[in-house]
Amino acid sequence: VSIRYVGYGESLGNPDIVILPGSKSTIDDLKYIRESGLEEQIRELHKKGKLIFGICGGYQMLGRKLKDPYHVEGDIEEFDGIGLLDTITTFEKEKTTTQVNAIISEKLNGYMSNLGGKKVKGYEIHMGITDIGSSVNSLNTITEKLDEQVNYEEGSVNQEGNVVGTYLHGIFDDVDFTRALLNNIREAKGLEKVKSSVASFEEFKQK
Repeated sequence: VSIRYVGYGESLGNPDIVILPGSKSTIDDLKYIRESGLEEQIRELHKKGKLIFGICGGYQMLGRKLKDPYHVEGDIEEFDGIGLLDTITTFEKEKTTTQVNAIISEKLNGYMSNLGGKKVKGYEIHMGITDIGSSVNSLNTITEKLDEQVNYEEGSVNQEGNVVGTYLHGIFDDVDFTRALLNNIREAKGLEKVKSSVASFEEFKQK
């Protein structure tokens, strides 16, 4: 897997995955993506069936609306999102910062198929709450939060399984989840599945 950062005025090209990362200024960065022509490229890649994956601020951008009634980010109270997920995010005054463990939801489609039941972990650090609509499924169920047992749904996946959003930074650090996702992409491209040579990302980082 190769990863390439794309800047203002550059072409996304024809990647298998587009990752919209976290942001400290979601609305401003969405303006940047829109004005630079990257949003239109993201839409075109989505039409081609490529995987669009948003994390934290990137997840918020993929929704239909961003609302800022308390002016957390600035003077704009409502801003149109990219609209690839049926979600609406409302920014709040308090920031969520927490470590969590989660289990991927069952019966997801497309690139997310066969991932149900896999355990992932990460951390949430974001302003705002994202409400999901009827045309998306939850990505995962949070089972543990700051060492306390909990049970609530998080993240969004569209029906086709090629647009995904989550607040979990570090979700790709889970080797089992990431390898299974990459193998789904390989299979869609007509390539053979491969096994991971790394037992855990933590072990890999130590080496």
